[in-house]
Amino acid sequence: MSSSYQYTEEQLNQIFITANENQQNGLLVEAQKGYLELISLFSEAPILHYNLGLVYFEQDEYEKALESFTIASSLVPEDGDIIFNLALSQKKCGDLSGAIISYEKVLAADPESVDALYNLAVCYRETRQYAIAIDTCLRVLALEPDYTPAI
Repeated sequence: MSSSYQYTEEQLNQIFITANENQQNGLLVEAQKGYLELISLFSEAPILHYNLGLVYFEQDEYEKALESFTIASSLVPEDGDIIFNLALSQKKCGDLSGAIISYEKVLAADPESVDALYNLAVCYRETRQYAIAIDTCLRVLALEPDYTPAI
């Protein structure tokens, strides 16, 4: 479709619904195409960048996922889910200090996020900050004693 094509609201909704369904069904390339089409029209829609980031992450395209989550987080900096996925992507891309900062942001809003605490502990371990990693794992276990990865 050319850039002068005018979409109806119904068509836009259908593109979004189809992209979501494709994503849920593992049709990631098709989902990606739908989200990119919508982003070309609505570049300031954080949900589109977030969903596209999830698609890229699932495809092991971590640099692209990082880019999408960075855009989404710039649009809604207080969204914990976006920041958490940004941190996951930062870690996958080797930016452990960035991931630590992002996990700390998640924890500032939700201090009992076991997943954020555990992933933060892993980042501390990988940066050889062993004492902080152990303390962070102990925080995880205090919240969820049976959290096997932290043992």
